[in-house]
Amino acid sequence: MMKLGKLLEHYEKLERLVGKLPKPLQQPILNEISPLKDLFLRQRAPRVVLLGDRKASRRSLVDALFGAAVVHEEPGLRWTEYENAGQGRMRVLDARRPGAPEIFSSELADESADIFLFLQTPDANEAAFKEDLEHAVKVVGNSAAGVLGILITPDVGGSAEARQRLNAALHSQAKLADRLVKTLSVTTDVRFRLDGTIDAKRDHRAQVDRLAHVMTQEVPVEAKLELSRLSGVADVQREIAQIVVRSTTAICGAIGTQPIPLADFPILTSLQGMMVASVVYISGRPLNMKLAAEFMATLGANFGLGLVCREGARALAKFLPGWGNAVSGAVAGAATYAIGRSAIAFYIDGVSIEIARRIFQRKKASELARLEDKDAEE
Repeated sequence: MMKLGKLLEHYEKLERLVGKLPKPLQQPILNEISPLKDLFLRQRAPRVVLLGDRKASRRSLVDALFGAAVVHEEPGLRWTEYENAGQGRMRVLDARRPGAPEIFSSELADESADIFLFLQTPDANEAAFKEDLEHAVKVVGNSAAGVLGILITPDVGGSAEARQRLNAALHSQAKLADRLVKTLSVTTDVRFRLDGTIDAKRDHRAQVDRLAHVMTQEVPVEAKLELSRLSGVADVQREIAQIVVRSTTAICGAIGTQPIPLADFPILTSLQGMMVASVVYISGRPLNMKLAAEFMATLGANFGLGLVCREGARALAKFLPGWGNAVSGAVAGAATYAIGRSAIAFYIDGVSIEIARRIFQRKKASELARLEDKDAEE
């Protein structure tokens, strides 16, 4: 397994190597490295604050987000961190009554909230509901974090009238209305087997996935990755993985244009391996360069796609005398993109390795064909 600290070493080494490139190329590559560093090197557990109805089960909500039983104790008045076997971590502050708002404000002064979840049940007492709203206003204070209204319902679909009532109530409080993202109905009545896995017949994942998706869109960039890993929402993981693939493709393409030792295929192979390992990590698995190398070998890239890039570029250069370096860079980018797309398909979309291999071959072939057509037109 490769720790994130090791990944930092790889990026720092890459930044040093970029310093050897021609000046005009340095800044574009560094611009592509920045979003990757933001994703992986500044990442932390998302910080979620619960408000509203105490009857809405914290355990059911947190377990549903993880898709596993992770809550085993009663909450205190402090931040509590939940984790599931390397899948991801989440810090939760249950700031609902009867705790005093001042206690929670002190906690939030030390660790700011990424998002507030105002929980409500359809049969909530009106007087208690009003007190929950007043309490929430005091806890939120001057925080800039968004507020999500969550109607916890026993059945899928829930009560549209109750959700609208919750939405109207949140809008009635200016401090909450200014931060309100949206109001959702969510069924968190998930059942687990003895081994801790979900009983699919009782699982209402669609609504929980939607909640996780909205939360991931709203939290700061440094918390997005961990929230997407722990919730396992494929479309969010895919969006993040595509950022990694695009940036790595651009970096490999730029490096591949250089007629210097830096552009040799071991450098490209290392970058491509880091990209695949990153996709593995985004999917909720441990960061693992060995697993990435095995995946690339299974694709047919056991010598690294840097070598494939060079051979492909050599073939294309026959049609463009004098432009070999430009072609090499384009092919390096095309091959890197093909690896990244196949990794996303295998680790996030869950296709078989045979299909992932076909995706790799098809994407690589289509990118090379596109380059030939473009060059022929010019």
